[in-house]
Amino acid sequence: MKDLESKVEELNRYARNRADSLMSEVIKGEELSFIYTVLFGLFALFACVSISIVFARNLLSQLGADPNELSEVAERISDGDIDIDFKSENRTGVYKVMKEMVDALKEAREADETRRWHRSGGCRSG
Repeated sequence: MKDLESKVEELNRYARNRADSLMSEVIKGEELSFIYTVLFGLFALFACVSISIVFARNLLSQLGADPNELSEVAERISDGDIDIDFKSENRTGVYKVMKEMVDALKEAREADETRRWHRSGGCRSG
């Protein structure tokens, strides 16, 4: 009977040791899972920020200037003010098109003033 009790006790110790071992493996697995989840989250965050920066730069390059500056220029044009000093000649996108539009409006205004001057007899010599 003592032999059976010792065998049961030995089996019980083995079961406890095995359970403790499996539990530590589970805990290590959970820690690794947590680390992988955090790393994936950081990678996803970095990817989202990078993509957002690329899209923002692409959008701003299509606009050619700061949206507030474009809004101010558009508002001045809509008010009839075409005497706008554009800050840079090498802009692209919407800013460049607005500059070209203002230049065309200035040319049209000058041509109209010239026509009016000719019609009013300003070119008659006397």
